[in-house]
Amino acid sequence: MTNITLDNIKEFMSHLFIKNTFDSFLCKEISIDTFVPFRIDGTIMTDFLNDIEKEELKDNQYIPWSMLKPYCFNIIKGNRTPLSLKAVFAAPKSYIADFVSHNGLSVSPDMINGLYLNIRYEKRCLNIITGTSLSSFTLDRTVEQAWDEAVEHFINSHCN
Repeated sequence: MTNITLDNIKEFMSHLFIKNTFDSFLCKEISIDTFVPFRIDGTIMTDFLNDIEKEELKDNQYIPWSMLKPYCFNIIKGNRTPLSLKAVFAAPKSYIADFVSHNGLSVSPDMINGLYLNIRYEKRCLNIITGTSLSSFTLDRTVEQAWDEAVEHFINSHCN
């Protein structure tokens, strides 16, 4: 787990809400505090979806950020910044196998329950905190270290 503090909040928010930088991530949850608190659980409600959407999203438990982003942007757009914003993004399952292979990790992709980005904006301070979840306990931290490095590289190349 690593904590990245970003100084250029406006640039990051542009990548988050306007550009497609984070669109491939899944949004597990997001909360935005403005004049009232907004809380969104990103769990997909398949009964609401049509057949085409069900087919497109069949491998995902959570909604892709690209689908949820316009709704969240409407909550915050205007002249005033939110009091706080907290989001938990997860890498899609399809990314995990590539991540394991690309980093030469010795774990099976099935052992990785999730690779997470926790975005926290509070009191004019923005932090990105990485997280990993494995299906069994191990003292080996190579997955966590590889994810930390991948996120740092991603943030540095896109949002700084």
